Amino acid sequence: MNRRDLLFGTAALAAAGVATKSSVAAPSPVDAAKAVVADHEAKAESGVLDDIAKNFSKEIVLFAPGMQMVQGIDAFKVFYQSLLDMGTWKFGHDYLGHDADGETVILYGVARGTLEGSNGEEPVSFANNFLLVMKPEDGQYKIRRCAFAPNA
Repeated sequence: MNRRDLLFGTAALAAAGVATKSSVAAPSPVDAAKAVVADHEAKAESGVLDDIAKNFSKEIVLFAPGMQMVQGIDAFKVFYQSLLDMGTWKFGHDYLGHDADGETVILYGVARGTLEGSNGEEPVSFANNFLLVMKPEDGQYKIRRCAFAPNA
């Protein structure tokens, strides 16, 4: 027990609104999943493929219009490298809703951003509807399923 607890008591500290080790709540599954998506946004801009892949399940399945379904982390890395070869991606996710069932979290909304071409091309803006299914894997939430569609 630390000195502060001895002087004031954990119950008194909690009653006064002071966080103690036992009173700090873990983030909700939805908040934990959104934190991984935010981390992905930052890592995507950095362009380091192995860092980007850490936020995705080994069993990732990705659906996007006009392309074959991507299954598994190795195929995902090939796909994502092709995106990185196009230039620098800067984007964010605007959430329209979510659902959670136990440890499974579904996030959906619109991903908006720009692609800054690697050869000095003018930046291209995009907005895609997205659906992400996330579950814990290796101690953190990972993107397990994702689907994108143009936001017309």
